[in-house]
Order: sequence, then C-alpha cells, then structure tokens
Amino acid sequence: MRYKEKIVKLLNQLVVICWFFVLGIGIGIIGYSNNITNVFFDNYKFVFLIASIFFIILSFIVPKIELLPNFSFKNLFILFSSLFFGTFWYLKSLQITSPTHLLAQENGRYKFIDTDISQTTIIYGTIATDPDVREDATNIIIKPHIIIPSPDKYTISLDTSNTKVIIEKEFVVRVIDGDTFETKNGQKVRLLGVNAPEIGQPKADEATEFLKQKVLNKEVELIVQEDYIFDIYDRILAVVKVGDEIVNKELLEKGLAEFYDDPNVKIVKKQKYGDKIELKGDTGFIRAKVSPTIGDYYLNISYGDYVKIVSPLLLPKKATNPAGFDYRKYLNARGIYAVTKTLRNPEDIEYQGVGKVSSVIKFAFWLRKKILLTIRKTVPYPQSAFLAGVTIGTRGGVPQKIKEQFQATGVAHVLALSGLHTSFIAALMLIVCNIFRIKSYLRFILTSIGLTIFVIMTGASPATIRAATMFIIGLFLYDVLKLPLSNSARVTIAVAAVGILLFNPKLLPDASFVLSFMAVWSLIYVGPVVDKILLNSNSKVIHQFITF
Repeated sequence: MRYKEKIVKLLNQLVVICWFFVLGIGIGIIGYSNNITNVFFDNYKFVFLIASIFFIILSFIVPKIELLPNFSFKNLFILFSSLFFGTFWYLKSLQITSPTHLLAQENGRYKFIDTDISQTTIIYGTIATDPDVREDATNIIIKPHIIIPSPDKYTISLDTSNTKVIIEKEFVVRVIDGDTFETKNGQKVRLLGVNAPEIGQPKADEATEFLKQKVLNKEVELIVQEDYIFDIYDRILAVVKVGDEIVNKELLEKGLAEFYDDPNVKIVKKQKYGDKIELKGDTGFIRAKVSPTIGDYYLNISYGDYVKIVSPLLLPKKATNPAGFDYRKYLNARGIYAVTKTLRNPEDIEYQGVGKVSSVIKFAFWLRKKILLTIRKTVPYPQSAFLAGVTIGTRGGVPQKIKEQFQATGVAHVLALSGLHTSFIAALMLIVCNIFRIKSYLRFILTSIGLTIFVIMTGASPATIRAATMFIIGLFLYDVLKLPLSNSARVTIAVAAVGILLFNPKLLPDASFVLSFMAVWSLIYVGPVVDKILLNSNSKVIHQFITF
C-alpha cells in the first residue's frame, strides 16, 4: 500500500477516534451535572484515566481479530480509550490547580481571602483581551495579579514591646453592650481600641450578642496597659483574650465595631485589614463593565494595560429559571469566574502601566485598531459600524435601530463574524500567494499565520476558531502531505473539534460551539444523504420541490 493510501486510512480512523473523544467529554458533562452520579465523577476522575490507559495497552496486546470488515478488537479498544480519556479530560478541567483560583470559594468567601467577596476590593491586573466597545459602555477582561481585600476596613494587633502591661484573669457574669461587660467581682471592663454601636443604633444588638457568645460565663484574660488602666467611667480598659482569640480584634473584623483612636493607647496598633494577596498560576479572569463617565482613560483602554480597579468581586448571575440563559455558565466556559460592579468614577479604574502580554496578540489587536480607524475615516456612520462588525468583529457602534431591523428581517446573523468571513480571508490570502507564485509549504505557513492573527483580532469566537482550524488542517493535508481534498472536511471538522476541546472542554455545551459545528457537520454527513434521497426519488412532489 502506498504511503498516501496509508495516511488516508489512518486519517479515516482518526476521525472516529476524535468523535469518541468528543462523546467522552459529553458523558463527563452529563455525569458531573447529574445529582446521582456527580459524587462519583467528581471524586473518581482518575478511574477514567486508568481505564483509558488500560484499553490503549490492550490494543497493543490483543491479536488483530476482526469484528466487522476493516474493524478489529484493536480499533474497538482504541475507541474506548479515547472515550474514557475525553471524560477524564473534562473532569480534569474542573479541577482547581491554583490555591488562588477565583473558583476557590466556600459559603460566599474566597478561601484565600478572609473577607466576604462582596466587600470593596482593590484589584491589580492586566487587560487580557481587546476591550469590547459598546454604545453605552466597554467590557474588559482582567487577568488578576494582586488582590487587596477590604481596603477601607481596619484591624488591630497587640504590641506590648513599648510599655508595661498587667495581665489578669476574670470570670464574666454579664454583658452590658457590644464593647462592655462585667466580671464576677463587679468590675466593668471596656474593650480597648474599639467602639461598638450604642444600644438602639444599627448593629448594636448584633454586637452585644456576639460579645455574649465570646465571653459570657467564661474566664477571660485581661491585658491592661499599666499607665492607662481606667477610663472616665472607672471601667478597666483592656485587650480581652479567650484562648488564642483577641475579642477586640474579632469584633472589629466582623464589622460590629469601629476602631477607636486614642492617643494614650500604646498596646493596640491599628493596621489595614486586607493584606496584599498575589495570585499565581491559573486563577481565572474577571469581567468589568466600564462606563464613559470614568474620564479620559475611557478612550484609551487597550489590551495589555495594567490597571487598578476598586470594586466588589461578584459572582455572575445564574439562570433564574431552568429554560433561561445562564450567564454564569456562559462566562465560566470562557474562564471568567467573577465580575465587578459597573466602573463609573475615575477612581474606580486607574491606568498603572503595561502588563505582561503576548507580542503576537498585541500585534493582532494593534492591527485591528488600525483597520477600525481606517474604516471610520473613509466610511460614514452608521455604515462604518456595520462594516467594522462584519470584517473585524466589533460588536459596538451599530445603532440599536439597525440591529432591530436586522432582527426583524431574520438576518441578524450577518452582523456577527462566522466561518464564512474566515473563508473569505483564507481565500484572499491564497489568491495573493498564487499571484506571487509562493511555494506550497510556505503558502501553508503564511496562510496559517494570517488566519491565526485574524482569529485573535476578531475575538476568537468558536465559529471563527472552527473555520480557521479546519482550513489550516485542510491546507496542511493538501500543501504539505500532498493529499487530495476529497472528503477532507470529515477529517478537518473532527480534528478541529478535538483541538478546541483539548484547549477548553467546557465549550462543548456552549450554544455558539454547538451551532457552528452542527451546521458544518450536517452539511458534511447529512447533506449527501438528503441529496441522494431527493435525487433518486420518483415522487412528483419531491421532484416539483427540487425544480421549483
């Protein structure tokens, strides 16, 4: 058998292996999302990897016994291996590898931050994609680098190095309010350095109840500054400890008291509550919506900017009903696990410099900006907004009225980039290469680079990635391996699906991924069958329909 025939045979086998890998990911998604099987799929993901390895080993050991024409036990075991590996690969993608990943949450808190995630937070990070400019705002995706939680909150620490202290142990019999209690010997004690709300004020009852839980009917340790024992009401001023816990500190950090600044106090030091936390490894992304009201920087927001954002970190909204759009799932499939409030003020977002960015991606976005400026200079509005949308994928700028007109006529898809646009770019590059008589292997390299830049430049949607990947694989088969293009679409779509899902298996249930691949899959596999049925049919109705 000639080498080309062997390659074609291997490619045909590869197609089936690829689809079994995709099927395996689908099984992983169904199993993990099912309440009955969730625990098994979550805790025993490596069982699927072991099964995959087991079947691949079996494929080398067993003799070549055919089950069907051109299909042996070896082929069957390879398919099982691919299936189990697909399931494992999806489950592995759900695993948090970084201790500072934005999915490391428990009961509304990040495990690596000792504050509620809804508290105001300072975020330092790099803008990781080209800003998505809309009519009323710009959406940016942030790769976080540093998080400073609760920058407006303070805590206290005990410091006895600069003054003498008295340490006593007393039994608490009564709690008067949120920062005062009475001991067994009748002495009233006031917590040093903190001021809880007075009775009748907001959170007063909560602070009092918290203090009761901590000290009532317990022996506590009082740490008193020797030269500042009593206040004007003859209450002992003390740092109170129960075991290893400092009650003053706990009350302040729970938001049930404020720091009380007294120049006579030496043993209590005020400090920022939130320590700087550096996020390392794969942490996930944060999405922020920026309003034009932030000022001059709004017009200069760019990919690669290192910015400071002041905002709470919020979880994306989930679907409100079973059939509704699940915004959280949509963002999570794209690696985005937190959102901010809308950034409206200049102090909400500040430019800090240039972050660490890819030179290839930076060039793609620079080229996108140049093309957009050229379109805007040469084509009047709103035609310029429409042209920018169908050429480089800018979704903002098209007036709402025009969008509604496209939706009403059923051609709204024209405003979105698709595989068709990618094919136009690929065809244009091939024409240029042919005009200059560029050799086939160099044509493949140049076209691949050009399509990669185009995909990045237009936002890397599943449809454009699928089309570019299929075209690059097809060109490799034709220009490099010198294989005929007949039936190559069966190979390219299968390999493209696996390539995308290896990078991000969470995309499989995504609507844009499914619609893009199913449309092409139907043309490849269902189209010829339908054609054959229609053309070979003797039905007059079908004949009239075809010739209509």
